[in-house]
Amino acid sequence: MLKEPVAAPTVQLARQVTPGQGSAVTRRVWSNIAAGLVIAVFGATAAIVGWRVGRPDTPPPAPASAFLIAIRSMQSEESYQFSAQVTIGIEVLHVTGTFSAPDRIEETLQLVGGPPIHRLGVGAVTYQSEGGRWTRVSSAAAMADPRAVFDALADVANVTRQGSVYSFEVTGASVTALVSGGTAQTVASGTAAIANGRIQNLMYGSKAGAGTTVVFTYSNFGTAPPVTLPVGVPA
Repeated sequence: MLKEPVAAPTVQLARQVTPGQGSAVTRRVWSNIAAGLVIAVFGATAAIVGWRVGRPDTPPPAPASAFLIAIRSMQSEESYQFSAQVTIGIEVLHVTGTFSAPDRIEETLQLVGGPPIHRLGVGAVTYQSEGGRWTRVSSAAAMADPRAVFDALADVANVTRQGSVYSFEVTGASVTALVSGGTAQTVASGTAAIANGRIQNLMYGSKAGAGTTVVFTYSNFGTAPPVTLPVGVPA
C-alpha cells in the first residue's frame, strides 16, 4: 500500500533588515522621543510663564499698616540701643541707653550744662544712681523713654510714605506722652525712617506749650548687651 506523501513544513523566513534600514528606524524612534520631550518641556514652561504672568502682584501694605508693623516689631525686639535729643523750650536733654526685653531700660540723661544722671527702668519702676546707691524715683519724662513713645505712636493718623520715610500725626490722649504740656487737642507730627521692618530714626514735635522736639536714633537690634540689675535693685 502506498503512503501519501507528507507535506513539508512551511518555514517563514524573517525579513532581512539591512544595516541602513536599521539605522533609519532607530533614528525615527529617537526623533519621536526627542520631539515628545521638547513638547513636554515647552508645555511646562508655558504653563509656568502663564502662571507668573497671570498671578497678581501682592500690593505693598498701606503706609499706616506698614508703620504700625514697624512699631510692633520695635516693641517685640529682644534688645536695641538708642540715643535721643529732647528739646523743650530752650532746654535740651541728651539721652543714651539700652533696652532689654521684656521691660528693662538703662539710660543716661544729661541736660546741657548739667551732670549726667544714670537711671534704670524695670517695668513701670525707675531707679536712679545717687552716690553709688540706687534709689527709687519717679519715672523719667515719657518722651525720653522709647517704650512709652512706641506705645503712644500706636495711635498714629494721616500716615503717608515717601520712599523709606513715613510721615505721621498723633492726636488725642496719646499725644500727652509725646509732648510736654500737650492736651487731647494737641497735634504732634513727625517722620520715621524704616528699614527691614524696623524704625531706624524717629523725629516728632509740636508747638504746643513751650514747644517740644524729639529725635531718636536706634541701632544694634538684637545684639545690644543685656541690661543687668545692680545689687540692691529688685527685679
